[in-house]
Formats: sequence, structure tokens, C-alpha cells
Amino acid sequence: MSTEILEKLKSGNQRFTSRDFSQRTVVPKDLAGGQSPHTIVITCADSRVPPELIFDQDLGDLFVIRVAGNTSTDEAIGSSEYAVAHLGSKVLMVLGHTSCGAVGAAISKRVDGQDLPTKYLDSVVEPIFSAVDHCKE
Repeated sequence: MSTEILEKLKSGNQRFTSRDFSQRTVVPKDLAGGQSPHTIVITCADSRVPPELIFDQDLGDLFVIRVAGNTSTDEAIGSSEYAVAHLGSKVLMVLGHTSCGAVGAAISKRVDGQDLPTKYLDSVVEPIFSAVDHCKE
């Protein structure tokens, strides 16, 4: 199963690199020397929320930081600072979505007392607890 998935990813990348990008304003080879994304997007890792597709942006337009629950970890904040200081990004957007699994897990743990299956998942939902607590009031 995992071999099939890896092959699917490899063939998808082959299609991407050999595609005719003549209809786009930016093509992958144009970005080989660097990037200058105008917008930083902090968003959830949820596969249903791809910012490049949602906003119909070209390659290199968005500096996307994805974390389940779209929380601002130290790494996300540092990445944002890098995009501003070194890449010239001018806008920061935090993009949320409905039916977020990380938010649901935070509610289950904080409100219902359910244990989560891994310690790393705890680190994902912990930053969401304050929002859960605020909504309980």
C-alpha cells in the first residue's frame, strides 16, 4: 500500500515537472533562484484546505505554514518572521476552516476528559485549550 502511494506521488511530481506551464504567469523554473511571496498564510494541515487553490495563486505567491489546528507555534512564528525579513512578505493571513479535527480533539480532551492516543497530539491541541475554555464560559 505505501509503495503504491509513493509511486503515485512520484508520478504526480513527474507530471508537475513536465507540465506545460505556458498559461501561468510563473513557472517552476522561474522560482529556482528564489522566492518573494506577497502573503504568509498560517493554516491547518487539513488536506481539504490548500491555500494556493483556494485563492488561485501562482507558485511563489504564498508562503504557507501548515499546522493542525493552525496554531502559532514558535516554529510558525519564526517562519513568518523569516518570510517578512528575508522574502519581503507584506500580509499575514490566518486561515481557518470548519470541522477541524484538531479543534474537535481539543474539545474532547478539555471538555470530555478523553485521552488522546499520542503525546505529540497533546502538543497540537494544547494551544487550542484557551479557546475551548473561553467558549465554555
